Amino acid sequence: MTEYSLDNTWDRAPSRLSLLEQELDQITHRRLSAIGLSSGWRCLEVGGGGGSVTHWLCEQVGDTGYVLATDIEPALLEQAEYPQLKISRHDILKDPPPPAEFDLVHARWLLHHLPDPVSAIQRMVSSVRPGGWILLEEPDFSPVRLSSCESYIVFMSELGRVVDSGSGGNSFWARSMLQEVGRLDLENIGMDADQFLIRGGKGWAEFFSLTAQQLRSKMTGPDSALIDDGFDAAINLLADTTFAELGPTGIAVWGQKLA
Repeated sequence: MTEYSLDNTWDRAPSRLSLLEQELDQITHRRLSAIGLSSGWRCLEVGGGGGSVTHWLCEQVGDTGYVLATDIEPALLEQAEYPQLKISRHDILKDPPPPAEFDLVHARWLLHHLPDPVSAIQRMVSSVRPGGWILLEEPDFSPVRLSSCESYIVFMSELGRVVDSGSGGNSFWARSMLQEVGRLDLENIGMDADQFLIRGGKGWAEFFSLTAQQLRSKMTGPDSALIDDGFDAAINLLADTTFAELGPTGIAVWGQKLA
């Protein structure tokens, strides 16, 4: 099974994922609606996490549609009850991909956690039916390096380092996503981006604070640039309502499989 530092069985994982969903769901809904998602569609949600997109997909496709939601740890997904929903424990890099029967395959904030995101994309595309769509949404943490606040840069860099080292992923990979998708047998390829702003004491700040708290022992370990005092100072900074800085850029790429 693919390694993942941010275990969904952590007792505060639902709160952490809920904060992420609050920031991203409306953006995802807009993109999926623009693709043409509607009643009767068959959808594959890869790395379903807390389940908010999965729930929304079930509501959009209705009783005549079908949603398969996968995750390496689907405990939170299994709390949903929709007749058109199937939940599967599945590793996109190791387990056989589902058959090419889906009108839509979607993954959000998954690929940057994987050691081989290109292979994951190829596997997901193999599950799209001819004429169907794939939508991928990922963060690129490059803007964090532009901050004028050194303690913020150190904190976020250590957070990214720990997450990446745990999974073999790359928090700066998303800028390559359009190029990789462009190599596949897809048409109507598109891309857009959103720049996220971090305001102390709110959404994104709370999300990254909680994420760091889950990883505190690794972020302040012997190989870290942080010590406990520096970690605590950064957590306090994220709670300061006067704090404002650039967060990651959200990048989305989509395409339609050749009929």
